[in-house]
Amino acid sequence: MMKNISYLLISITCFVFAYAHFKGNVSLVHSYHKRKIEQENLMSYSKTMGVGMLMCGLGCLMNLLARLLRFCVG
Repeated sequence: MMKNISYLLISITCFVFAYAHFKGNVSLVHSYHKRKIEQENLMSYSKTMGVGMLMCGLGCLMNLLARLLRFCVG
């Protein structure tokens, strides 16, 4: 049961960060990347990071759903 809650919390956290990244919140990008990426490409980079975080969140959510389905089916 605790693993299910953990998967749910991780997926929600990933979705929140993905939304923030995709909306262009570059303050979440690490300072190293802010220095190394050209300023005009920073928004595109942030959106790409948002898509990556969305994929991580979907992976955790699918894992949770598979665990719940296996629990319900037997």
